Amino acid sequence: MSERSEAHTTFVIERRLPAPPRRAFAAWSREEAKRAWSSCHNDLYDVDYGLDFRVGGTEHNRAREAGRDVFIYEARFLDIVENHRIVYAYEMRLGEKRVSVSLATVGFKAEGQGTRMIFTEQVVFLDGNTDSLEQRRIGTEEGFERLEALLAGEAAVKH
Repeated sequence: MSERSEAHTTFVIERRLPAPPRRAFAAWSREEAKRAWSSCHNDLYDVDYGLDFRVGGTEHNRAREAGRDVFIYEARFLDIVENHRIVYAYEMRLGEKRVSVSLATVGFKAEGQGTRMIFTEQVVFLDGNTDSLEQRRIGTEEGFERLEALLAGEAAVKH
């Protein structure tokens, strides 16, 4: 039997987005826009993506290779205040192994002609997967770079 452990951490990322809150919020709430900036493995794997954006709704992103799941992201929306706040819980799995469970909050505040987006993630890494924190932060930052590019009218760059 493998050793069981839990490692808790929180991180915050703030970004100045080049669009008003309604456009920034729409980039999170519309399936085509969200997939354009958040699905970072389209060039490496077959990706199954879906978004049901409503309180109680879900989001999933499953990367598959040779007919098997490589990684799985599954989220449930807990609180949504249009153009202001999104709160969701999600789990990450590598194949069948759950590596983390998180609570994330995204806040949108008007700032000049743009939006100050504040992303806070409270994460528990499970069973020795603590070395994933830096990877999680880097992956989140890369997604937000694609979000900024999308809102600036540039093509969302895939990594």
